[in-house]
Amino acid sequence: MVGGEAHGLTEFVKIEKGLGPDGRIAVVRFDRGDAINALSPEALRQLTRAARTFEDDSETSVVVLTGGAHAFSAGFDLRDPEGLSRRTMDLGSLRRHLKLGTRLTQAWHEMEQITIAAIEGFCIGGGVALAVALDFRIMGCDAHLRVPEIGLGMNMSWQSIPRMLHLIGPARTKQAVILADQRISAAELATWTSISSRSRA
Repeated sequence: MVGGEAHGLTEFVKIEKGLGPDGRIAVVRFDRGDAINALSPEALRQLTRAARTFEDDSETSVVVLTGGAHAFSAGFDLRDPEGLSRRTMDLGSLRRHLKLGTRLTQAWHEMEQITIAAIEGFCIGGGVALAVALDFRIMGCDAHLRVPEIGLGMNMSWQSIPRMLHLIGPARTKQAVILADQRISAAELATWTSISSRSRA
């Protein structure tokens, strides 16, 4: 991919447009420069804004979302000071804060362009919720997913369960969510989705 032009640079998210033979591919790279690439509240906002920059973009047909070299995302940042401040927020502020993840996944889900999650390393929790909001997921051979919310006492509140049900069916969704510590490899996921596709045929 050549001929790209950088757009909309933010602290964690970089957008490069004009890639590919006809310049109709864009790459959105989410990289916090650490080993886990966690989704802090500010990262959620930046990724949401990145998705919305394509709303009136008639020049881009495909948007690839990728993370760091070793992690797509470790999910919601449980150590972020802003996230920890939820405990002391008033009800109105808390409600707005709790919608950040849903707004993120909805923004990517509603994009008119074809969207592809390019996943290297691990993709955990909120990272999975973001990946399943896109049209397609391409995983490196060593990549894996994990959904640890139940083990952490958290709910899956980013509309990811209905999307997972659509992609892999009820049994596999239960397996992924209930067996919270199970790593699901790229190879295993490939069989899950092919089985699910055949069952819906």
